[in-house]
Order: sequence, then C-alpha cells, then structure tokens
Amino acid sequence: MTAFSSIAETADDDWMEFQAVAELMTCLAGSSIGQGQCIPTLAHLADRLGLGRSTVGSALNSLTRLGILAQRGRGYVLRADSEDLVVCIVRNRVQAGHEAKRQVTSVRIHLLTELAGLAAERRTVEDAARLTQLITEIDAAAGKPITEWDIHSAITRIAREQVLDTVLRRLQALTAHPPGNTAHQQMSVQGYKSALQAIRSGLPQPARDEMIAHLTRVRAPYQSGL
Repeated sequence: MTAFSSIAETADDDWMEFQAVAELMTCLAGSSIGQGQCIPTLAHLADRLGLGRSTVGSALNSLTRLGILAQRGRGYVLRADSEDLVVCIVRNRVQAGHEAKRQVTSVRIHLLTELAGLAAERRTVEDAARLTQLITEIDAAAGKPITEWDIHSAITRIAREQVLDTVLRRLQALTAHPPGNTAHQQMSVQGYKSALQAIRSGLPQPARDEMIAHLTRVRAPYQSGL
C-alpha cells in the first residue's frame, strides 16, 4: 500500500498550498486591512488558519507573485483593494473546483494502474478464463455494452481488493464524464484490452504500463474542459 500512500501525500502537499491561498484571500477580504496597509505576521496567520508556517509562507509568496501582496521589510502589505480581492476569490474558487477534479482523476489513474499490476500477480486460471470472456464481450457488437465500470470491477475482484472497489466507485462518481460522449466511452472501453490481456497473462509491469498509457490518453480530451 506504500504506492497509494505516496500518491496521497503528493496530492495533499499541492492541495494544502492551494487551500492556503484561498483561505488567506478570504481572510484578507473579510478584515479591516486597507490597501497599502500591513497584513498580520506569518506566525499570526499560520496560527489563525491552523496551517503550518511553511504552507502559509508559500501561499504568501504566491499572492505576492499575483500582485495581491507586496513585501515590505520582513512583512507584507496589501496591494489589492477589496473589489480586486473578491474577483480573485471567485476566480480561485472556480480554479479550486477544477484542481480538485484533476487531483481526484490523478489518484484514480494511479490507483487503477496499481490494481492492474496486483490483478496480474494474483489472477487464477478461473480469473484468466473470465478475462477471456470479458475481452470477447468487449469485441462483440451485439448484447449489453460493456462499461468502464464493468472493467474496473473485474480488475478489483481479481486483485482481491474489495475495499478499493468502494474507493474507486466514489472516485468515479466525482470524475464522471459529461453526457453525450458515448462514442468516446466506447473507444475507452476498447482501449482497456491490452491491459486486460497483460493481466490475463500474469504480467504485472506490462499490465501497469498498458493501464496508465490508456488512462492518460482517455483523460486528455477532458483536461481542457475541466
């Protein structure tokens, strides 16, 4: 589970700083500090927001680069007026929604990649037979269409990771594709075949490689719209 822990830690570090910027702007907008006046010290802000000093320091640097703050001696002064701050807060919240979805999508990709490797290591003869049937159904034009979730469920079952099955369901709900992309989803389902074949053959690293390559390709069309 160390791979999953490192993924979460990396996402947490980036997201913590992003949240610190948002909270700092909201704090400044709601204060009586006027344009050109000094803001509270780093230590005071870290204590007030309940964040680490290094995180708040990085957020202050980000706000300085954005032109909202300016350094004066060892402290900072507010350059933006209240209207500018409100505009920045709204923009930041929109960006936060996009960034959250990107973070969730990244975790989902890494999780599925690791599960593909585990499934290849743990697959039994019976599992291999089921995968052959699944691949045949993906290729079949008739019958009930196979969905991405059918494939993800099959992989988690073979990996013997039912707890992560629940995690994937929640992640998928948060990153569901917008409606009207049926053709793209069908192409996505077809793209899993190489990973499924590697799992069936008991090849962990090729299974991981094929899974991450496919999921990265599928993710690209949605990135510009996030």
